[in-house]
Amino acid sequence: MKWSEPEVGARFAHRPRPKDPLAEVEILKLGVKRRQHQRISVRWVDESFEGQRDWVPATQLKCSWRDRGDFLTWERDWAAITPNLRGSDEIWAAELVFEVLVETGVGWVETDKRAGVTKIFDTEAFAVLLGVDLEFFDDPLSFVDDDALIVSWSTTERICRRLTEVHTDDVLQMVTNNYVPAVHPQDKGWEDDAYELVLDWCGRKARSITDDVVALRNELARVREIAENAIQLFRDSDPLLKGARTRDANTLQRQLSGDADDRPAVDRVKFGRWRAGYGPRHSPRFPALRYDGTD
Repeated sequence: MKWSEPEVGARFAHRPRPKDPLAEVEILKLGVKRRQHQRISVRWVDESFEGQRDWVPATQLKCSWRDRGDFLTWERDWAAITPNLRGSDEIWAAELVFEVLVETGVGWVETDKRAGVTKIFDTEAFAVLLGVDLEFFDDPLSFVDDDALIVSWSTTERICRRLTEVHTDDVLQMVTNNYVPAVHPQDKGWEDDAYELVLDWCGRKARSITDDVVALRNELARVREIAENAIQLFRDSDPLLKGARTRDANTLQRQLSGDADDRPAVDRVKFGRWRAGYGPRHSPRFPALRYDGTD
C-alpha cells in the first residue's frame, strides 16, 4: 500500500517501534535526503508531550493521521496472512516452480520477510495458466494491496500443486536440467529437499521418470570411471611402450571429453612410418626419429 508523502504542515502518524502506539505529529521541516535516508523535524500534537519537538527518521512516519485506521487494518491483514516460512524448503520449492511457469506480470511468490504469500496481478491470466475458475483463488485471509490479490500459503501451495500437475513436462525438464541428487545423505543441501518437494507435487509418474533419469546418470558416471581407469592403465604401462601408450591415452582422454583428435602434427615432419621430432634430450640439429603409429 502506498501512503501519503510527508510535507510541511501535514499531520502524520509517528511510531518508532512496531509495538509502540501511533502518535500524532505535525511536520515542521523536511531534512536533506542522503542515500535514501531522510530526517524530518516534527512536533507532537498531544498535550501529554508538552510540545516536544525532534528530528525523526522518515521511516517512522507511517501514514497521514487521517489514514491511520486503514494503515492499522493493512498491518493486521499482513500479520494474519504471513506464515513465517522464510528460508524453508517449501519456499524454495515454490520459487522454483514460479520461476519456470509464471511470468512476473501475472504473479509471484514472496521469499523474503513475507515468504509464503503470493501476489497475483492478473487473476484471469493466472486462472488460464492453471486451467481453473476464479473461485480457485478464494481465501478467507486474502485481501487486495496495490491492485494485487494477496493469498495465503495454503492457496500458494494449492497453486504450486496445480501448476506442477498441469505443466508436468516443463517442471520435469527444469528438474532434470538443474538437479543432480546427492549420493550420500550427508551431502544433501537445501536444493535436494526443495527439488524433492517439487517432484512430490508432480506426482508418482514424475517421480518414476526422474528416478530413471537419475539411474541413467549414475550408470554413465560408472562407465566414465571405468574409461578413466583404462586410460590411467595406458599411462602406467610398460616403459618400452609408454610413448605410444601415452599418445593412445591422450587420444582416449580427448574423446572422453568430447574433443575429436583431428589436430594436424604441424611441429613434425613425417618420413613414411617414421617422423622427426625435437625432444628435450636431442639436439635441434639431429632430430630423433619417432614411430608415429601409421603404416
